[in-house]
Amino acid sequence: MTGQAASLSNSDWAKLEKHCQSDLHKFIWALLRFTGARVNEVLNLKVSDVYDNNGKPFDYILYRKETRKGKDKNHSVPVTNALHSYLAAYKPPTDGYLFPSDRTSSGHLSYEAVRDYLMKCATSAGLSHKAVKTHSGRRSLITNLISNGVDLRTVQAITGHSSIQNVIRYADSNPHRCKLALEGAYS
Repeated sequence: MTGQAASLSNSDWAKLEKHCQSDLHKFIWALLRFTGARVNEVLNLKVSDVYDNNGKPFDYILYRKETRKGKDKNHSVPVTNALHSYLAAYKPPTDGYLFPSDRTSSGHLSYEAVRDYLMKCATSAGLSHKAVKTHSGRRSLITNLISNGVDLRTVQAITGHSSIQNVIRYADSNPHRCKLALEGAYS
């Protein structure tokens, strides 16, 4: 499957979770969906980027500059109530990677493992007709923020994009919102 990742609705995400047996993967998807991060940024998270020394979640997720695509500074994203429930339920390792794996040379869960399990769950959930990909979380968040009237500068601050033009590329247009905009243009 090639092309852009699909922007998924809340009901699509619920279907994915229903067909997912892995709490670990549900947590990874929540980080993708609620912070708009790229999958490799999530997989490179350290426990200390998310939790304090007592295992209590921070009020933000810290994405370190060395794990961000072409970026030269750290980026933090506030933790929403929805994401906090996943953070509170997860039992992190005491240190090191948030998602460790002894099967990879990197020491953390692999992109392929996350991608393959996501595709398996998408098929089980009846979503194989959509381009469900690891980037769907980022695309969904951006589309939802813009659809809910969040200004582009705020979306840019949340996602860490270097330009608003890059933010706009992610947003799906909504025919219903287009019609409403046209109806209100001269009222």
